[in-house]
Amino acid sequence: MPASRNDLRVAGLASAAFAALLSALALLPGPALAQSGGPVRLVPAPAPAPGPTATPAAGGGQPLPSGVQATPLAPVDSAWLGTLAPAEGAFPDTLWQGTPRSYVVAALPWCSRRRRRRCRT
Repeated sequence: MPASRNDLRVAGLASAAFAALLSALALLPGPALAQSGGPVRLVPAPAPAPGPTATPAAGGGQPLPSGVQATPLAPVDSAWLGTLAPAEGAFPDTLWQGTPRSYVVAALPWCSRRRRRRCRT
């Protein structure tokens, strides 16, 4: 037997009441469900490994292990800044001329992934 109109109204009212209840619960103030405070350590902290005696680095940086020497870097020369001229080995302005856009769009992410992989090693 098909459902009556009253059954449909009751089902609609129940759905609306449930939606209103969920909305009211979402608006109630209360503690956040996410972790509050700092991270919780699940395992004991590892004991620090005994290492060689460290001496302070020149210039107040990180301490250096014994047998390692550090020298300060040379100051930056203003001639190092700027772009290269064609005579200095710069790429030509026409480097990508005639290259299909679809190839460039596909190649650029691949190049950046290779570069990131190379930098991690």
